[in-house]
Amino acid sequence: MERKDGKPKEYTKSAKTRDKIVKALMELLDSRPLDSVTIQDICDKAEIHRTTFYKHYGSIFDVIDEMSSEITKALSDVLDVLEYRDVWFDFLADYIEKYKRPLRNLNKTKYKEMVVSPLAVVLYEFYSRLFRLEKKEIPEGVKKEWLIRYHVAGALALVEHWLDSDASIEQFRKGIEGMYHMIFM
Repeated sequence: MERKDGKPKEYTKSAKTRDKIVKALMELLDSRPLDSVTIQDICDKAEIHRTTFYKHYGSIFDVIDEMSSEITKALSDVLDVLEYRDVWFDFLADYIEKYKRPLRNLNKTKYKEMVVSPLAVVLYEFYSRLFRLEKKEIPEGVKKEWLIRYHVAGALALVEHWLDSDASIEQFRKGIEGMYHMIFM
């Protein structure tokens, strides 16, 4: 049976099931680390059978990969439409705040790179764009690439510190904006 947009009906059902699985994992990560989450836990939370899980994913790591892609895609999409750096900083802070507990629980495991690496790519895009827009002179002997990587590492360190602390979202915003002002002001 066809839908009005021409896509098969199964497409919608499959996408909804995948969304349920990702949301179930996010909810589970909200309360415990990845190391203690099983596929059966995800299936129970999503109210699906194990075979349904394996129809869509090969492992928990495939779900994390998709979850990470969704998070970084949303950040990247906003980066494409926002013109003001402060608005992007606010969006980044709000987005990370939204997923603080799952990200904190992933950050405590050996699998944290599955989220950190894609986030680093988005931050790299952001700082590269800032360097193009601001057109500030870079000291002689210093490569722009080095400065961008330095600030990406600093932003990731701030995210990690914030995830592991009781600092407020406002403190995180000030920290990330302060890094920006160190270069451009």
